Amino acid sequence: MKFEPLASASADKDALASEYKAAREIGKLRVGELHLFVRTGLSAHYIPYRDVRRVFRRVQLIPAKMCCGSGAFELENLVVCGEAGELC
Repeated sequence: MKFEPLASASADKDALASEYKAAREIGKLRVGELHLFVRTGLSAHYIPYRDVRRVFRRVQLIPAKMCCGSGAFELENLVVCGEAGELC
């Protein structure tokens, strides 16, 4: 697996691989001891916790017209912010 940093910091590939295997998996995310991993295809982006400033859930309402009426779908995203702004 290929590991790519989302922040400016880089880490040892062997240490990242062992932490990734031991991390708790939640959907496309993995929560390790020192890093947050986001899986995309065959690679995993990682963010050290020391570079994370804010984490929040963004909910977007998408209007939908159906045959029996109308409604809205809720699209939920996890947003991770650092010093420079949104990281993912």
